[in-house]
Amino acid sequence: NLRDGSITYTHNITYDNNYINSISRTNGYYEMQFTYENGNLINIDAENQDGYIEEINITYTQYENKSKLFHPFLFPMPYLPIQNFYGKNNTNLPATYVRNRYNSDGELVQNDTEYYNYIFDDDGYVIFLEVGNYSDYQNQNISNSLIEKTFEITYTN
Repeated sequence: NLRDGSITYTHNITYDNNYINSISRTNGYYEMQFTYENGNLINIDAENQDGYIEEINITYTQYENKSKLFHPFLFPMPYLPIQNFYGKNNTNLPATYVRNRYNSDGELVQNDTEYYNYIFDDDGYVIFLEVGNYSDYQNQNISNSLIEKTFEITYTN
């Protein structure tokens, strides 16, 4: 209802073996397809009604995602209970996350590359996380940028 400022969206989510397989909004605004390998989300293909297509490719480290904090959909944000709607978590910690966005003519208009570095405690849990993000806007007169952030993670019982 736009008059009172509220908007209701309905999403269809399908799962395959407890891994999310697809998400679509019932009004047709977007559709996303997911591909997994060895328990890790490796590819997301998305298309919206404006004709934009996004392809996301994720690579992984050999390190186990022990704390399950790093869900592939909301990385690097902490794992919250609502994220359980996104199915099983990935098995390993991500290494890179690359998103390419194409316009309706199939031209690349934006590339975002994110990388992750980890420092572990003696038990193999992440205690420091470095995230670097580089955005490359193709032909848009927007300056490209590299942003690096470091997070300290503390676990409590």
